[in-house]
Amino acid sequence: MLANKLVRPADVTQAKAAHFGAEVVDLNAAKITDEVIATIPRHIARKYRVVPVFKHEGSLTVALADPPTLIPLTV
Repeated sequence: MLANKLVRPADVTQAKAAHFGAEVVDLNAAKITDEVIATIPRHIARKYRVVPVFKHEGSLTVALADPPTLIPLTV
């Protein structure tokens, strides 16, 4: 459907987010502090294609490149 331009990539992203109960984050517009970036080691972030976005009251929110490929992790 993407190859035939029947749907836009942004629509696919939005549908995936809705399916997983998540929201789409524009990382280009996000202001991520160095403290938050440092919460996940670079090699782990690359391996699992995640970006820490913000921390609040002991909780860390991460952006995922492709949610279906991420297996649950225990930290």
